[in-house]
Amino acid sequence: MAGPRHLYNIINQYRWRSRLTEPNYLCLLDARSQREFNDSHIITAQRIELSPAGEYLIPNPEELGYVRFCVVYDHDTDYQEKEKETGIWNEKGFAVDVREADGDTGPAWANSSLVSLDAGEGDALLHARNLEQFTRHPVLLLKGGYKHFSACYHFLKSKKTLWMPQELDTFQPYPVEILPAKLYMGNFKQASDKQIQKDLKIKALVNVSEQPVTLFAEEGKSLHVSVPDSLEADLFSSFPTISHFIDAQLDVGAVLVFSSLGISRSSTATMAYLMHSCRFSLQRAWKYLLKCKMNMRPNRGFVEQLSAWENQIYGERQKEGSPAQGRVRKGAGPAPPVAAGRAGPVAAAIAAMAWGASLAECLREWEELQDGYQGIQDNHKLYKQKLEELTKLQDGISSSITRQKKRLKELSLSLKKCKGQATPEQEASIQETQSLIKERQNVFFEMEAYLPKKNGLYLSLVLGNVNVTLLSKQAKFAYKDEYEKFKLYLTIILLIVSFSCRFLLNSRVTDAVFNFLLVWYYCTLTIRESILINNGSKIKGWWVFHHYISTFLSGVMLTWPDGLMYQMFRNQFLSFSMYQSFVQFLQYYYQSGCLYRLRALGERHNMDLTVEGFQSWMWRGLTFLLPFLFFGQFWQLYNAITLFRMIQHPECKEWQVLMCGIPFFILFLGNFFTTLRVMHQKIQNKNKDTKEN
Repeated sequence: MAGPRHLYNIINQYRWRSRLTEPNYLCLLDARSQREFNDSHIITAQRIELSPAGEYLIPNPEELGYVRFCVVYDHDTDYQEKEKETGIWNEKGFAVDVREADGDTGPAWANSSLVSLDAGEGDALLHARNLEQFTRHPVLLLKGGYKHFSACYHFLKSKKTLWMPQELDTFQPYPVEILPAKLYMGNFKQASDKQIQKDLKIKALVNVSEQPVTLFAEEGKSLHVSVPDSLEADLFSSFPTISHFIDAQLDVGAVLVFSSLGISRSSTATMAYLMHSCRFSLQRAWKYLLKCKMNMRPNRGFVEQLSAWENQIYGERQKEGSPAQGRVRKGAGPAPPVAAGRAGPVAAAIAAMAWGASLAECLREWEELQDGYQGIQDNHKLYKQKLEELTKLQDGISSSITRQKKRLKELSLSLKKCKGQATPEQEASIQETQSLIKERQNVFFEMEAYLPKKNGLYLSLVLGNVNVTLLSKQAKFAYKDEYEKFKLYLTIILLIVSFSCRFLLNSRVTDAVFNFLLVWYYCTLTIRESILINNGSKIKGWWVFHHYISTFLSGVMLTWPDGLMYQMFRNQFLSFSMYQSFVQFLQYYYQSGCLYRLRALGERHNMDLTVEGFQSWMWRGLTFLLPFLFFGQFWQLYNAITLFRMIQHPECKEWQVLMCGIPFFILFLGNFFTTLRVMHQKIQNKNKDTKEN
């Protein structure tokens, strides 16, 4: 079972980042009502759902077996209070027992997480027992429930129900709690955080690092012990200063002991204080602190100094014959005597214990990895099974859609034949049926966007028989968004490079780089557009085909050798490329805004793209682009005419002149007449709507 302090320390463990990012580290389950959960809950908690029959729904039972900590809580789980005679009670309700009992590993509050299973069959307890069959580690029940935990750690409450991995990556753990509401241990970053100081009510700092920091304006509230984290560093001489400083400040408020990483020097100073003021042996302090911070690890030199500190404390107490000074309850009795010459053997034993603890932690880490590995194997086996089921389901749906589409096509042809001989009532029925058939075909198109399909000829030649269908809406939209960004960035780059080649650089090498960039750009566009079409994007045929022609044209320009003919056309081509990049940038800027608005109104599909031309949906708001488009199209015609005239030049011997002129002429015809057709259809539809109204 887990007390609030135990859960607090579990949540705030970290290595190089918060351990909450590890999928098999903590499963925190809330057994309260939906209203209470929505009002607030402990961070990263999931609510336990109930089936209509009132049975618990186990969240991810396959993964629960590999979770290191599984904690369940309700509103106020009952628990048996310890007698006040066993220790000192503070404002958080923890009993601090300072008796040195055999077998104890810490104060009574270290074990205060124990909850009586006879205290009452609450929701959390029932669910914890239900979960035990799925977990390898014990299921922990939060003592005092949410009410007690939120009273102690209000800053760990949240209304957030879903935590993304990137949010957990940025989660800032708090320092671990050593003495309830009194002593904390952390790193330099945590000590520098004003919000952490405010939440934990930190009134004093012990800085055990080489980096000085002034975090408190008042004097006497911070202690800086500049010590490097090395085997030769001397921290022993500062143990009395640290212990007396913490003792003095605990009467005022909470104290935070910290070092650069919060692993070696800060844990050494904290253990020295526990040995001095709580009458802990080194072994007991080590085990106790390891429970609070799982990756604490003083270096070997500090362990030997702690052993010498233990010998000095016990030796002085034996000589004085008085109870230990500090926060020790009366009647605890004198410290045990220490034999002469103990320092050497004890140092060796403690050093061995340190290495043994390291080995134990490594073995525990290996066990956790083994658990995780077993979980990965089981999940992968389940994944392959589900994948086979998914493949069969996809094949079945694809076959059914194909049959339906074939029958709809046959039905549509039959309706056309019947339409000529039908009565007015039958004709209305036929039109309604044809409208439903068209709607059904659109629905099938949406369905097929989420089903694997065979690649077209071009994709098959480039990629082979690779499935490029993205099965989730988020993945499709992300790929489309990446395509749009790719076009924007390359358009800007091409504009800059063409400007540089035209006005700053006059070299065939830089021209070749520019033409190679054009070839790569258009080749990439053709591949990406084919993938987008496979995933449901409705790109008009010409606006895809003209990229193939542009790829061919750029390739010919790349192979055109330097000479009189090339130099005659070079500046004109670079100027045209600059203008084309400028117009494409304008189109992207305005088309993306228009598409966003139309998608929000439900008038356009989520997979619609910006194009380097004019489509019907641009009629509202983007007609001002038409002059720019027509000017660029006639420039293409001018390029073609220029190249055809150059063929008649007596010095013209390159085949590239003709092979560039033909693509420019085809691009002009395709772009110009496609734009005119779109305008003509739009005007006709507008006139038709006007007549009907």
